[in-house]
Amino acid sequence: MDVEMVITIGAMAGMAPHTRPLGVVGSAANPSIADRLGLGKPSYEGPTGLVGVLHDHLDKEGIPIISLRVSVPHYVPGPPNPEATRSLLSRLELVTGIETYHAELNKAAEDWRKRIHTAVINDSEMSTYVEELEKRVDESEIMPSGDDLAAELEAFLRDKRAE
Repeated sequence: MDVEMVITIGAMAGMAPHTRPLGVVGSAANPSIADRLGLGKPSYEGPTGLVGVLHDHLDKEGIPIISLRVSVPHYVPGPPNPEATRSLLSRLELVTGIETYHAELNKAAEDWRKRIHTAVINDSEMSTYVEELEKRVDESEIMPSGDDLAAELEAFLRDKRAE
């Protein structure tokens, strides 16, 4: 099929509060691709599923593969999650330069946040729990890497040229 690169995207339940931007983690098995695109290198060791087997197989075949995963609040019941989708598409656009139209999800993402917020503030136990998650996230806030900042700048300049 003449595949040049494979990109997998997905979500994982995490300790992410709905009140903060949902973080996307990107990785590439090929170190030069990871460096060029500002991605991490996979470091997980342990049981794996179909996606892990696919990544391993494609890497052994010499087909570049990138993984993008968004951390979603574990206390929010299943999809759809337009905020997670928007975050993934935004990062995919930064990595590939391909326009994803993620901004079209802004209203749906804001509505999602409002629905979750309403449910949380009406439950004092859950509200306290989310406040704890917020503190943990705020205290562990890591500055973006130089590669991430460069990718953001490149995307901004690309958008400006397109206008």
